[in-house]
Amino acid sequence: MIHIPSSEITQPRLHADTLGFTFVWEGHFLRGIYPTAVEQAKGYFESGFIDEVVGKGWFPKTWISDFENEQFGMIIEHEMISPVVYAMEWNFNMLKDAALMVLEIAQTGWRHGYNMVDCHKLNVMFKNNRPMYVDLGSFIPRKEGETGYRPYRSFLRSYYYILDIWKDGASQIAKRMMANGLELNTADYYKYKSIVYRKWDGLLDKKIRWADDWTLFLAADKEKIIDKMKSERRWKRKIGIMLKMLSGKVRMFPSQNLKRVKKKISRFNLHTDNAPAKALNEELKRLPNLLNKVCPDARSATFIDSRSPLSYFDVLQNTKIEKVVAICQNESRSNKEYQVCKQKPEFNICCTQFQMLNNSILVAGKHPLKRLASDVVIIPDYTFGKSQFRVHNAIYFFNICKDYTRQSLILLHIINSNSEFGENLKEHGWRDLGNNWFVSQ
Repeated sequence: MIHIPSSEITQPRLHADTLGFTFVWEGHFLRGIYPTAVEQAKGYFESGFIDEVVGKGWFPKTWISDFENEQFGMIIEHEMISPVVYAMEWNFNMLKDAALMVLEIAQTGWRHGYNMVDCHKLNVMFKNNRPMYVDLGSFIPRKEGETGYRPYRSFLRSYYYILDIWKDGASQIAKRMMANGLELNTADYYKYKSIVYRKWDGLLDKKIRWADDWTLFLAADKEKIIDKMKSERRWKRKIGIMLKMLSGKVRMFPSQNLKRVKKKISRFNLHTDNAPAKALNEELKRLPNLLNKVCPDARSATFIDSRSPLSYFDVLQNTKIEKVVAICQNESRSNKEYQVCKQKPEFNICCTQFQMLNNSILVAGKHPLKRLASDVVIIPDYTFGKSQFRVHNAIYFFNICKDYTRQSLILLHIINSNSEFGENLKEHGWRDLGNNWFVSQ
């Protein structure tokens, strides 16, 4: 066994997981299990739950490690996933795939005797454009008689409500609701979707109370909800209706049938053009040779606003680049790009979508430039503006891009360049590579 000194373990700021907590030690991503939760942790392996969800690609590779520490009964090691991309940097299709994966892993856990205590978006990460659930402590042994999915209300706020309004074009509202703690609540969702609830708040309050009572009833808290109804003198009527619901005579949304919810989410689609990826032009075909010439030692690259994801495959196949981070500021293009890249999971490509100059939604100050930086930044399709501030704005944007490279090295291709702009770039330290390609040293 390898002992880890307690002084080298970073404690979480908040303790909420009764299973234990995660920490990084000498390049290993570890989860310390409290002594009181060792049997529960072993059950994940003995039941076959871990093997199944890892095998299906819904959970990182996980095993019982040889590390030890006096405050833990055991230490589990997880596969390290990098870079970390938070929900505010997802596009619509990434959120949709994450929602479907959460429902799949919830049903798998149920078959192995587990329910969940939460399912929020911070518990989901993407590896090669495939969503993975990363919080083992979300799964708890299912209580006897339990029939409902415990974090169902959280699932609606974190995934369903946002997807349902996003598919209709409310992208700005949806993107704001992607931040942890800003998830769309039930009242706002129904007010957005229905003029009836916007006009009659009392009707909406009644619907929400009923939905909350029904969720408690399904989650094996029947005695608690019946006591609540008796104390409010509405128990006879509500118990009668609940019995009708159980008999199938009355159906009330949201449904606790995860298969039905999964089917509905599968039909959510954006009304955007599903055209195939744009073919590589002659200038993009030159990119691998330029990379091999200008930065032969680079092992990672961050692309910014590329018009063709095919260039990622070309670079990964014909250079020493091993990882690509794709930042796309255009939402529609980002969705198409993600759809293309996820069909090639053998390539290490991380798709993201956010505004680089106005990314105000952060997670505990973790700015994307610290997580998505690479050895070289590539801007293959920059369009030079026509305003009187075009040179100033372009140089400012390129300086922002430098923050995403560890070596302050940028390969830039200008679509509509001119001699004036080329001279301005040279004055700022750029080198002309010919054919409107420039490199910043």
